[in-house]
Amino acid sequence: MAASWYFNTLSSSGTIFSDKKIPSIACFYNRIPTWVLILLVVGAIPRILLTFGALPVLWPDSLTYLKSATLMAAEGNFWMHEVYRTPLYPLFLAIFLKVFDFGEQAGDCVVFVQRLLGVGSGFILFLALRRAFPHKVALWSAVLFLLSPLQLYYESVIQTEAQFIFLLMLFLWIVARIVSELKRAEVSRLSFVLLGVIAAIMSLSRPIGQLLLVLVLGCLLARFGLSKRMFSAVGIALIIFFVGLFPWMRVNHKHYGFWGISQDFGINLFHRILDVDQTPLPKESSDLFVRAATERAKLRGGTTYFRVYFNLIKEVRASHTKKQLTQLTVDKRMGGFAKEVLLSHPYLFIPNTVNNFWRLFVAPRRSIHFCGGRNNIPYLCSNHDGLQTLVVRADPDRLPEWARRWVHRLFRFLSLPEVFLMAFGIVGVGRSITGQGWEHRLLYLIVIIYFTGLAALLNCPEDRFRLPIDGLIYAFSVYGVFIVGKWGYYIRWRQLRV
Repeated sequence: MAASWYFNTLSSSGTIFSDKKIPSIACFYNRIPTWVLILLVVGAIPRILLTFGALPVLWPDSLTYLKSATLMAAEGNFWMHEVYRTPLYPLFLAIFLKVFDFGEQAGDCVVFVQRLLGVGSGFILFLALRRAFPHKVALWSAVLFLLSPLQLYYESVIQTEAQFIFLLMLFLWIVARIVSELKRAEVSRLSFVLLGVIAAIMSLSRPIGQLLLVLVLGCLLARFGLSKRMFSAVGIALIIFFVGLFPWMRVNHKHYGFWGISQDFGINLFHRILDVDQTPLPKESSDLFVRAATERAKLRGGTTYFRVYFNLIKEVRASHTKKQLTQLTVDKRMGGFAKEVLLSHPYLFIPNTVNNFWRLFVAPRRSIHFCGGRNNIPYLCSNHDGLQTLVVRADPDRLPEWARRWVHRLFRFLSLPEVFLMAFGIVGVGRSITGQGWEHRLLYLIVIIYFTGLAALLNCPEDRFRLPIDGLIYAFSVYGVFIVGKWGYYIRWRQLRV
């Protein structure tokens, strides 16, 4: 209630958080909106601090991205990659590796650009949200997004999160523009062209985005109908999307024998069934080697699917000369065995999926790690401390002690209880299906369900799988805060009148 009172006090006092259009600051000929200044300051301060007080962070996936990027930069080889990777992020890394001649400056510059992408994501998020929510809700949501500890952390990690989130925000902004145009009975083919282009680029960053365009277009057709102009616009978006993905699909088919942008369904399903759900093994199996390898891995403890994966790699490699064919075969065999386990215990899958879906919203942020450093001053790292490459070296002593200390304090200060956000988010969702802008809000809610649903179905409930839609979750939570605040103001007003 204190937070609700604070937000509504700002709103009623005529500040930038009112429902009216946000004014411009009185400088630069009144051309700069206040929200630009606020988001710029809020986004810049913690990222400047991280530039001085944090190193690039490596996770195991970072090594595979850097390996593919090294092949691209050194040999111009765009097809020697892991079959479960898409090319955009390795290409992004390859540019810096080439420019800085594979030196440590490459890793620092990658992280610096990712932080710029994070600030840009906050700006675009505000532009997308203000078409669905009041200005004050959109602004506070963007502020929370820019100050999110998980967002700040993954901007420092050599992984796809920062790049993909930036592209997803662009996608949502274009969707918001299209919905506004359709509500005015306008169909802009240019907007649908941009939607198809961004959807293709986004899918080449992370394969989870490849079904999102079809889902959004289906929702638009269900709401606004299928006129001749709408049919042509949707067709243009789908054609451009397919044309954008086809060259990479053609590369995969030519070199690895499958049509698609990545191939990781089997590994992910195995991880979900055997590691996350701990489903019992069937008594009989068509793949005895995978069953035996899984039994041995479970007895040894640790991450089962990693042990099984490398055991299978050793067994299959003898029959394939190309590593990519080995990976493709291993993915199919792990997926086939996971399906057998699932079919032998189907009654466990549904409740575990519901539990994973819930945990994605309320689980603490476990990805963020700090490791002990010199003089007991921790530094930002991963739970695989010690990983390093030529472009990223684990040398925290080169960071100023004051900066490391303030980065640690920053993350502790910005950590918010997830249950608090979810409680108000439920209120915001409940009021989102009515009133002006409900079409935008319903689409954003569908996007939230899309990402969390796929993560709950095919993977474990890790916080980073929820990160792409954290900005939307903040929006519904802030909306709920303002609604509760208005209820409290109304109740108090009635009491005073009595």
